[in-house]
Amino acid sequence: MLYLCLAGIFIGLLLFLPPVSLGYDSRENRVKVRWLGLTLTRELKKKTERPRKKVSKAEPKGPGWAVIRHMAGERNLAVELINKIGRLGRDLLGIISFKGSEAGFSLPDPKWNGMLYALLANIHLEGVALSTNFNQLNFVKVWVTFYPLQVTAKVMGWLAHLPLRRIIRLIWDIKKAAKQ
Repeated sequence: MLYLCLAGIFIGLLLFLPPVSLGYDSRENRVKVRWLGLTLTRELKKKTERPRKKVSKAEPKGPGWAVIRHMAGERNLAVELINKIGRLGRDLLGIISFKGSEAGFSLPDPKWNGMLYALLANIHLEGVALSTNFNQLNFVKVWVTFYPLQVTAKVMGWLAHLPLRRIIRLIWDIKKAAKQ
């Protein structure tokens, strides 16, 4: 039994300790995942434009709007959740590396391109290259590296500090209101 527990711990560490790298290149329209020495690449399909449906001006319905209406009554909870989500995002950005990322932007008007060039020339991000090009080509190449163990620890700490009783009570009230 002890050997099974040790084997489970070893496999868990093997899976959570090595870094995971995720990449996206808009020029090639590909997504890459690198983990444990393996690289998986997938080409994304091009989206086709669908005609938009006309939206009626009637009162919005659906579960999303019910949540918003109930959250308006629980403003303290909403503010606390937004604050905690923002703090989690800030903490996760602190442990994620963006080395090797680059982006090129272009606007239709050369005057605005010049202003964009001046703006981007003063932005210095570690491992991220931002540029302006004058040939109407916008692209993004993002390469993100993170350690799953660190991300899991941050998310578990975040979940431990959530006001779960108030959230469960709010979900219960929303379900009860939806049945009526």
